Order: sequence, then structure tokens, then C-alpha cells
Amino acid sequence: MKGIRKILLASLLTLTMAGSVSAASLSGGMKGPEVSQLQQQLIDCGYFARQVDGDYGSTTVKAVELFQKDHGLHVTGIADDATQAAIKRAKGGTRAGGGVLIAEGNTGGTLITYQQILQAKGYLKGGVDGRYGPGTVKAVSDFQKASGLPVSGVIDESTASALQAADPKLGQKVNAEMARQAHKSSSQKVTSAPAVNALPRTAPSRAAPSTGGRTYLFGKGDQGPDVASIQTKLKKAGFLSDKADGIYGDNTVKAVSAFQKKLGLQVTGNVDARTLSVLNKVIAKNNRQSGSQMEDELELGDSGDRVVKLQNLLLLHGYNPGGVDGQFGNGTKKAVMKLQKKNSMPLTGVVDEGVWNRLSRAPSLTGDYKQVMIMQSTAYAPNAGGTGFTYSGNYAGKGHAAVDPSVIPIGSVLFVEGYGYCIADDIGGSVKGNIIDVGVDTMEQAYSWGNKQVKVYVVK
Repeated sequence: MKGIRKILLASLLTLTMAGSVSAASLSGGMKGPEVSQLQQQLIDCGYFARQVDGDYGSTTVKAVELFQKDHGLHVTGIADDATQAAIKRAKGGTRAGGGVLIAEGNTGGTLITYQQILQAKGYLKGGVDGRYGPGTVKAVSDFQKASGLPVSGVIDESTASALQAADPKLGQKVNAEMARQAHKSSSQKVTSAPAVNALPRTAPSRAAPSTGGRTYLFGKGDQGPDVASIQTKLKKAGFLSDKADGIYGDNTVKAVSAFQKKLGLQVTGNVDARTLSVLNKVIAKNNRQSGSQMEDELELGDSGDRVVKLQNLLLLHGYNPGGVDGQFGNGTKKAVMKLQKKNSMPLTGVVDEGVWNRLSRAPSLTGDYKQVMIMQSTAYAPNAGGTGFTYSGNYAGKGHAAVDPSVIPIGSVLFVEGYGYCIADDIGGSVKGNIIDVGVDTMEQAYSWGNKQVKVYVVK
């Protein structure tokens, strides 16, 4: 009887598991919190770049298809158990080209402007109709092939950036439309999942002047401090002997070409986002080997203590990454791009030497605030090794403060004079009444801060 009972139980378990496979599968046309969770996971691993809306539409289908293709799964666009498990395991990864913005089946909106760019550059043979059909798929694929991008037929983040650079005037129109959509989305209440604003990476106008067909950040004829910075890095890497004069001339073209050839990149003589990223990594590696204290470059998908430090510094300067968890996700990338935009830097979302340098400066109050309070302030350092957590579950350190929730609500954004921006996300037994305890990285910093009165600006 026991043997028969075991067989029956095993059979029932098998049937239950088989039934759960089909019940758990998600596919086009479905809606709800399960879809929102899937979309967020696709964002986390770099395959989806649109707002989480709980609607399994064309873009979600294509993101799943691309993930399945890249990970050796049966390409169906349906998120079955195997696909969902693989997506969860891939959290923190990246996709070449970035997440999907627009795909076959989408209509209207920014698609019309992208079609206008493709038509003007000779890739779209049909008319501009605001429908992402086979003709647009072919046009996008041809553009990607000609631009040295991963050929997918979808407008992902890299493709969007390249299209905007190809026609800066229309590119600005796309950015304006995306900004309006982001503003509209942020004003709507989302109950199933947090909204994610994934604007495509673009280079500012000073880095990409209107020269027609341009898909790179810097090239011959460009001038300025960014060019000088690239020249300095090329000199450190041993590819340029001239001085860093900030003028992108023939010798800089030759140096960039030699660097690209040596590192297995497409040889163009121009500095695109990929070339700049590799150059930064080479310099960071050289600095580590020579004992330099320069910070490592960080980008989407990275994790660890350096990301915790980055996220806390972003908070300190007023750029909220959406949480301090040591994972470089889309929230952190968005915060980095806000910093880059504010400081007229190339909008790459990559934390390079320029971003670290900006974060090393003293924070300053910018924008409006609701209230000013005079408070008694102390400072605290979390446990060594980055293991201390705030009341709200973030890694503690700079950019966080403990408050009395009856005085300042948990989650408030503050600016503390002499310290910087912070999130009020912690509490403490001795933090009662008109007291604020700001987070620092070391006990030495805590002793240096001491116990003093400070102005606290309640931003929001």
C-alpha cells in the first residue's frame, strides 16, 4: 500500500506541476501584476526599456523573443516557466544594444519621428504611416547593419541614440516627446509596479553637432574639454604623443584608430560610446595596476560595494537611484544620466572618470524646497564592509539620515547644510524630536562632523 500511495502522490505531483506550467505562462495580450513583474525583470537584465505598465504588448513580446534567442531557449515570445526562470537568473545582466523601446506592432508616438529619420537617410522606402510593420523592420535592420549595431529590427536604446544623432533636429523632437510621456507617466498612480522611465542615451548638441548622419560622440573637427580628456586618456594608454590641446585633429584620429584596431573595435577614428567605454576601462585597469586611487568605471549590470558607494553619492548630490542595493539597474542609470545632463556631459549612463570627479565635489542646494528647519545634528557610520542597513532596507552611509518620523516623515528628501542631499530613511533610539543623524562612511568622518546645529531644507 505504501508503494502504491507513493506512486499516486508522485502522479498527482506531476499533474499539478504540469498544470502549473501552462497556468504560469505569460503571453501577448495578457495584463496584470504578473506581467508587471516580468517587465521589471526584463528591465533588470537589460532587455526592456519601456515603462512597466502590466500590459503584455508587442514590445514585451519582442523583448522576450530576444532574450530567448540570446539564451538558447525556444523563441516563442511566450514567457513560460523555463523563460521566466532564466530571466530571474539573468537579473543584473545587460543586452548588447540596450532594452527594447519600440518593436513591430507598435503604432504612433515617437515611431513617426523615427520613420521620418529613416526615410530622410534612405532606409525607409515606404511612406511614414506611424505603424511598425515589415517595411520599418527592414529599414531599422538596414540602419543597424550600416551603423555597426546589433541587428534586431527593433528600436532599442543604442539604435534610438544613433537615429537621433543621425538627424539632431528630429532627435530633439523625439526627446521632447519622450519627456512628455515620462512626465505624464510619473503623474499617474501605478499600483502594480513602479514606473520606470527609460529614455534612450543621446549625446548633447555640443558633442554631436548637426553634420548629418552622425552616429558617434566625438570626431575630427570637434573641440573642447571633453576632447582634451579623451586625448589625455589616449596619451596614458600610449596611443597619442601630442599634447592634449582639446582639438580633434588628424593625429587624434590616428590615435583613436590605432586604439580601436588594438582593442578589436570597429576602426573609424571617431569616438563612439563603445570606444569611450573601452578606453575608460583600459585607463581604470592601468591605474589599478599602478596603485592609482582612480575609481573603477561602472555601468548597467554591475554590482557590489562600488555600486553602493555610487548610489549613496548620487543621493548625496540629489540624484535618487531609486534605492541603494548595490545593483546597477535602470534606476541608477537614470540617476547617472540626470547628473550627466545637468553637467553637460555625454548621456551614456556609464560612470566614468568625469562622473566620479563630479561626485567628489561638495554638494550644493539646487531647486525649490518646502520648509527650512534648524535641527541638532550628529553623524553615524554603518557597520564596516558596507553591511549596515537603514530602517527602509537600503545600504547605509552617505546620502541617508535618521530622523524622528513624527517630525520628518520617512522617505522625505532633505538637504542638510554642510552635508548635502539625503533620504530620511532611518530611525534611531536617540533620534527623538528636532534631531537629525546623518550617515557617513567612517567613524573618523562621524567624529569630524560632531554635534552641531544645521539648517535642514525639506525638499519633498
